[in-house]
Amino acid sequence: MRTATGPLKFGDDWPGVFIRGDEALGYAGKLRMLLAGAEKRADELSEDEIAAWTRVEQLAALLESCRAPGSASSGAARSPRVGAPAGPAQTRGH
Repeated sequence: MRTATGPLKFGDDWPGVFIRGDEALGYAGKLRMLLAGAEKRADELSEDEIAAWTRVEQLAALLESCRAPGSASSGAARSPRVGAPAGPAQTRGH
């Protein structure tokens, strides 16, 4: 049985989301593109935007962590910033 991307719930636990690895890497690549665009205006970001940046960085790193061992890097989904603190916060000294 192949589990599809979508909502998933175990017993009485909170519902969550299952994302297939191939789809996760695609989402991660798109998130990295958005982060790169936001980094160009890092000095203009509000504190709330910096907090959002941090969460998106964490989500992108989580999605990238599903890469299968021995699989080739797809470039866009891979970033040297994986697991690094948020870029704008570094730029602004936070």
